[in-house]
Amino acid sequence: MFPFFRLTLIWISGIITACCYPIALWMTLLFLFIGFLLYFSIVWLSTKAASLSIWSNGIGLWLMFMLSYSHTIGHITERQQNSLSKWLSNDQLCIAYQVTVQKVYPQATSSCLASVTHIKIRNDWYRMNDLIQLYCSKKYGYKPTEGDTLLILGKPIPLVRNAAAKCYERFIYPQANYRQRLQGTKRCFILIEQQQNKKWKEILQDCYRRLLRKEVKETEAIALIETLLFGTKESLSFVLRKAYADTGSMHVLAVSGLHVGMLHWFISKPLTYLLHNGKILNLSTVFILIILWLYAWLCNFAPAMVRATIMLTLARLSLGMGRSLNSGNGLAIAAFITLVWKPFLLFNWGFQFSYMATLGMLYLQRPIQNSIRINNYWLQKIWASTALSIAAQLSTLPLILYYFKQFPLYFILANWIVVPAMFGILMLSLLGIVVSYLPILPSLLGFILAKLIFIINSFVTYIARWPLATIDGFMLNGYSACLLYIVLFATYFFFKYKRLIYPLIVSVCIAFFSFNRIRKIIKEQNSCQLICRNNQTLAFTLRDKYESVNCSDWQGADHLPYSCHYGGYRLAVWYRKVIWAIRSIPTDWYHWHNAKIRVHYLLIEPKLLGELDTLAKVCTLQTVVVYSKQKTKLNYLIRSKIKQLGIELIWLQPDSEKVFTWSTNS
Repeated sequence: MFPFFRLTLIWISGIITACCYPIALWMTLLFLFIGFLLYFSIVWLSTKAASLSIWSNGIGLWLMFMLSYSHTIGHITERQQNSLSKWLSNDQLCIAYQVTVQKVYPQATSSCLASVTHIKIRNDWYRMNDLIQLYCSKKYGYKPTEGDTLLILGKPIPLVRNAAAKCYERFIYPQANYRQRLQGTKRCFILIEQQQNKKWKEILQDCYRRLLRKEVKETEAIALIETLLFGTKESLSFVLRKAYADTGSMHVLAVSGLHVGMLHWFISKPLTYLLHNGKILNLSTVFILIILWLYAWLCNFAPAMVRATIMLTLARLSLGMGRSLNSGNGLAIAAFITLVWKPFLLFNWGFQFSYMATLGMLYLQRPIQNSIRINNYWLQKIWASTALSIAAQLSTLPLILYYFKQFPLYFILANWIVVPAMFGILMLSLLGIVVSYLPILPSLLGFILAKLIFIINSFVTYIARWPLATIDGFMLNGYSACLLYIVLFATYFFFKYKRLIYPLIVSVCIAFFSFNRIRKIIKEQNSCQLICRNNQTLAFTLRDKYESVNCSDWQGADHLPYSCHYGGYRLAVWYRKVIWAIRSIPTDWYHWHNAKIRVHYLLIEPKLLGELDTLAKVCTLQTVVVYSKQKTKLNYLIRSKIKQLGIELIWLQPDSEKVFTWSTNS
């Protein structure tokens, strides 16, 4: 194993341990201090007794683990101290808070994501670093822009989140846990500073967009070029994005190592020819690295971009010093530097896809290519690119099944055409920047780009419509994905080293997977379900392993011992769970003085949300399912009120369903 692989694996294990089993920061620092004392004591004693030197490597690795653990705990502690939840959970009097708009959603320009920078509690201001979702009323005329600074009066409203989520997940996956509706300037918020003087990044991006729109008129072509260059997929239509995903060519739309490699190829030849001077750090290397890191900066330092840029930087520096860099070590160094910079990128799906795909291309592409010998030069090139695509797809297979729950069958055929075409589109786009001020040539390039993008989009959409384009229905959890990766690694090492320990590891993984699957099947057999189906009526289905009762007919199922119908509601009891479907509130409920009825699932229409106080007086509610008549969202004031009552809310859109499952023995 390469030295940096071991170092990176230890660092990753420290991050995972800190996220799953965090302890106090002072205790972590104490363990770290003891580890340093122990390590330097062993190093000092090994100069007198050589037998002690064997302990130094083990203690050094443990010290590296503690460094990673304490580093991650420090990041978690910082997020906890700078979160809104810390200040608002104790019913503190929040007067106002200051936010900066970070992202405006293209599909809904009145909605944006903002970062809270300061909060005023009573008479004092405190620094803050948290996210909030803002909704701007269109009738007041304010349209949020990235970089705007707002002073918002009042207290943020908490969002309803999944109560089953782990406590540490809010630090691994940062998201807005609060929201606010802006109803008018000076009454609800004050615009302190409007973003007019844009940052250099936005200036450069807008400059290229203006040049692009001058020569390319088609909307889809412009959206695809912007996606390829800057990674902004929001402007692409959902249908087109799904077509690329269904054909296994979605990776070309995400700024990644492929784009960095294309840019490096595009600029390295002319710069090396013009600026090579034979020194260790010649001018061509300096300019190439500056351009690559500027491009990574323009793409917001996406994990795949950072990985590829670090690896190319190390390769160029090694080449300048007359030394060779092992690709595996370069990959491990890139991962180590990235995780030291941002530890929680380990749980970013883009980071995982980038590094696992690169790992597969480094170590699986050559054995796959050598499995078939081809003498023809052009067929050999086609087979080499096919082997590369198979290696990348195989190494990311567990991630594809885990995140997307599907597998594209025609990814080889699609990538044969899409990858070379995207290379041409990217090169023509970059060339368009160079010749943008010349006559005739920019218009010609724009015409070629538009037609080429139209052909590629049509091809991808056509392939996506083929029968069996994807295999759907993979319900792979994180545990099964890890087992599948262990099987892949063990299989690779078996073919490489021919040791029987690796088939034994595969057998153990298969046994664990089978045990997990059998346990899940037994759990499903000993479970029952409530299926809420919104077909414009308060329909629900009661199901277990013996029977399935459909209560969609308002007058039906009265003969059953566990379901009965009254004037304005239906009551059902299913395996110790009480289900109430209510259309209208009886008159005597407004004067209710009896004991409360425990209701586990309450099914209502939106019109009854205004009667929550009456319902709460009669029932002790756990979960409320609202059968919406239109595809609208719940008013945030009502959502906040439900949150205060401690009720889980399910907003059921038309023609959709929600399944609740629990054990028959609970």
